Amino acid sequence: MPARVKLGALSDILGFIERLEPVDRSVLRAKLDGYLLPSGRRWVEAAAEGFDQATLQEEADLTAALAATQLNCGSNLLHVAARMADAAILTKLLLAAPAAAMQAEYNGYLPLHVAAQAGSEAAVQCLLLAAPDTAMQADNCGRLPLHHAAEAGRRGPVQSLLLAAPAAAAQADRDGALPLHYAARSNSSSVFTLVLAAAPEAVQRPDATGRLPLHCAAGYAGRHAATAAERLGVLRAALAAAPSAVQLADGNGYLPLQHAAACHSLEAVALLLDAAPAAVTAVAAGGRTVLHQAAANPDPAVAQMVLERNPAAVTQADQTGCLPLFDAGSEATAALLLAAAPAAAAATTCAANSPHVAELLLQAAPECAMQPDQSGQLPLHWAAECVRMPVVEVLLAAAPAAAAVRDSGTNLPLHLVLEACHPEDAAAFEPLVAATPPREALLALAANENYLAGLDGPLFAAVVRQSALEPQDWELVPTPCPELASVLPVVHARSRAEAGQLVQRLPPAAQARLRAAAMALARSLPADAYGTHILPVVAE
Repeated sequence: MPARVKLGALSDILGFIERLEPVDRSVLRAKLDGYLLPSGRRWVEAAAEGFDQATLQEEADLTAALAATQLNCGSNLLHVAARMADAAILTKLLLAAPAAAMQAEYNGYLPLHVAAQAGSEAAVQCLLLAAPDTAMQADNCGRLPLHHAAEAGRRGPVQSLLLAAPAAAAQADRDGALPLHYAARSNSSSVFTLVLAAAPEAVQRPDATGRLPLHCAAGYAGRHAATAAERLGVLRAALAAAPSAVQLADGNGYLPLQHAAACHSLEAVALLLDAAPAAVTAVAAGGRTVLHQAAANPDPAVAQMVLERNPAAVTQADQTGCLPLFDAGSEATAALLLAAAPAAAAATTCAANSPHVAELLLQAAPECAMQPDQSGQLPLHWAAECVRMPVVEVLLAAAPAAAAVRDSGTNLPLHLVLEACHPEDAAAFEPLVAATPPREALLALAANENYLAGLDGPLFAAVVRQSALEPQDWELVPTPCPELASVLPVVHARSRAEAGQLVQRLPPAAQARLRAAAMALARSLPADAYGTHILPVVAE
């Protein structure tokens, strides 16, 4: 450690601390409050008299202590400065505490990983100068700083890291991905060509999922890119470096074209179709076609391009029996596919991603709402299992009877949504609860009572409101259930006996308030109205 720091360095670091998140700032303030100088004085006492009251060596010692202090997620001040791309503060910290450059966060990130991820060339160079060996240190996922810099797409940090550790270009992470795979996911063709020049063989090396850099470039084409040149620059470079890769499938059977269709890049799809026209008929794992991937795009342009090259794909189902129409990402895309094959509406399960698409399919083929798939599931089962509640409401309006249909696994749609939902979403599937036969709904809710953790009250109230319950059904309604109070008028109008069952399941305090209010109201009623009043119910 150097014996002295530049005068005022500690003052700058203290100012930097004030810019941090509250949780980190409080940790460092506590460190300052309790720090003892060699003279035995507390730092805060010396600082109150001015920085000139502490020696330069004392400033250096305190700076080192602050730099090594563990913050949120195991980071230190160097991580924070690197993340904020503050090379000036990094330099001051490293002068006092060079060893802090080797301290890793809980995810294994060293300050150099963070600086590379932030895309700061100055911060990367500063850390490389202080700790050059960290260029070959991997995080918990096996990624070197070069992996992070390549994905960030900034040429300066990548160039600095390659100069410091050329061997890093051939180093794979835990998933078998090389820095070139990461560069392919950026939108910087200059970064891609720079990493490619350092490891030319990497363009033909697949990762653990069988993806080549071309697959990655196709799957990320257009993301975070401002211009068409940026969107296609990396893809063109990857294609030029490995032309034959356009015909190679990854471990899931997907060609680069299918990755491009899935990322909804029209320009990338056009480029790859021109490079390999026959790829438009490719079928991946699960029977998924290029059109299945393209159909999910809200913009129908990609699906239209694929459809023009392979019209037969519109009626080609995957292994679950789903046509591309099932994946329609918008009403416009669904309309395009329906126009190409009107009969497809009756062949799809119509469990669409959006209510607008579901409405369009139901208009074309109303009968498909009650059409089961190979596992006996109706569209309502699909929508419920995926917790697509707006689609559930559309399907319930078209075919209310679907709520009472069991699939081949004896599941009602309500069973599936209860298994898939988060408790916080409980109120959203109240319409499905109300549409399910009362006893079946109560049994399903009772089975999930512990999971719903007190959020099921409105759902029980929805069942009680919907239709009359038999005495044995009331036994399934929990006690107490405060939300039942909201449906008491409806139940009382339906049945005095049921109203009595409901009141018994209200909390004691609610029963007392209800009884007091009813008795007060009864005094103003004629005697012959007593029998229709709720007082006899609450008095029993």
